[in-house]
Amino acid sequence: MARLGVANLRRLILVGMAVAFIGGCGGSAGETSRSSGSAAPTVVGSPTLVPFPKASPGSTTCEPDISGVDYNSETCQLESPSLAANLLDEPGILHFSVLTPVDYKTSGVRYPTVYYLDGAGGDCSGFDQIVDYTSPSLEPAAGSKPPIIVCVSGGNVSGNDLLESWRLSLNVFGLWLFANSPVSGNGEDAITKDLISYVDANYRTIVAPASRAITGYSVGGAAAVNIGLRHPELFGVLYAMSPSIFEGETSSALLDPKPMGQLLDLAEKLANVPQGQRAERLKAAIENSDIAPPITFAYGTTFAPDPDSPILMKVPFKRVNGVLVSDDSVLALWTAGWGNYPAKVSQYQPNLNQFRAIGVDHGTDEGSIPESAHLFVTSLASIGIKATENTFPGGHTDNLPDRYVNYMLPFVSEHLADGS
Repeated sequence: MARLGVANLRRLILVGMAVAFIGGCGGSAGETSRSSGSAAPTVVGSPTLVPFPKASPGSTTCEPDISGVDYNSETCQLESPSLAANLLDEPGILHFSVLTPVDYKTSGVRYPTVYYLDGAGGDCSGFDQIVDYTSPSLEPAAGSKPPIIVCVSGGNVSGNDLLESWRLSLNVFGLWLFANSPVSGNGEDAITKDLISYVDANYRTIVAPASRAITGYSVGGAAAVNIGLRHPELFGVLYAMSPSIFEGETSSALLDPKPMGQLLDLAEKLANVPQGQRAERLKAAIENSDIAPPITFAYGTTFAPDPDSPILMKVPFKRVNGVLVSDDSVLALWTAGWGNYPAKVSQYQPNLNQFRAIGVDHGTDEGSIPESAHLFVTSLASIGIKATENTFPGGHTDNLPDRYVNYMLPFVSEHLADGS
């Protein structure tokens, strides 16, 4: 099966799962936006999948190079100590691709680096296909170097493949959120500590925040914002594509009374299960019962984790006389995960002032995403930071090739310091 076919299949099943709770129609982002209506780049190659061995503990395993027009890529998996520290009995293997410019092996020079966080459950195959095999070639500005690009998958590897032709198998939730959690593992540390250290040690990168960008799409876009806010010592450029910010319809869907009530029911059902068996019982409940969307479990155990709870998370509601009532202290944890950006922008203003450039893009028909992404931009403006905001006509999964090649990559390449 060609890599693009795998990407399309994954998009339909897994990214669609994350999009399902967004819904609705959004408006344009306002006067700061510009349309992204150019045609998608032409795909001129389609390599086939090859067997991919499992990583042994503490090691990194990489697939042989795939040669493209603009980039060559290799797909790797890293046994991440940060991810391994989890309560879900997952092995903690970080799956990523490294894309190097076609002249990398002969140039002898160092390159800036772009870290791209894929969407929910995305295995980077679609992104790699677009960047490796686009035509016309991606042309950097005169005298500048194209960046090394590291794509981090949107799923942590588990022990069992869900489909034989996929090279990435996912954890029990079907996705991970690139954030630190004692339940699901420290995803932020896996990127900022384990992955960056590996890439800088094994590729000719320019080791400086001015020469590193953090980007992402959907769930990865929200994570790119969160990670960027906290790590100006690592990144100098930030770009978020359709970030799944916890506002409007997104928050309403995650906090829907039905799954919240089902979570409380499950917590009561598992209350007497010994702590050492809770992860196994919880995983069985997720796999075999119609209790709550996997995104709800992933979100709650990441941003409101509770190792002592039968369901390993704090629920932002409680029952009082049979009626669901908001638990404001827990709700604040849920809101702070992907949301509360006006307060975050204020809190991290000293960090944000260190960035060379910040950009976002989104469609006009992405539920609450246009409004919430624009809120992030206007929050930045309120503290004197100008951000670029690009819009395009369409929904959450539309125009991705065009957005990668003509917006995100040119934006970050323009603002990265390349040592020239």
